[in-house]
Amino acid sequence: MSSKPAERKVMEDRAVYNMHDAKSNLSRLVDLAAAGREIIIARDGRPAARLVALESGRRRVRLGIAEGRFSVPDDFDDPLPDEIWGDLLNPDAP
Repeated sequence: MSSKPAERKVMEDRAVYNMHDAKSNLSRLVDLAAAGREIIIARDGRPAARLVALESGRRRVRLGIAEGRFSVPDDFDDPLPDEIWGDLLNPDAP
């Protein structure tokens, strides 16, 4: 896209971009798509691809969704028993 504001405005208002324009201005087109614009990329005058924003850039985290569904035992952070360490440190032992 040109650095001239008038030319840029014309291009940004257009919904269909040819392959050459799309390759030359991919970063700007991605910005437009991320802002909610639907961008159509054409090859030989025929629509070939659509560039759109993802549903959501981030997954929404719902805190407390599993509250009450499980409990953490009091000994959760106690050291592992020796018999488990033995198996972990020497997996070939009988």
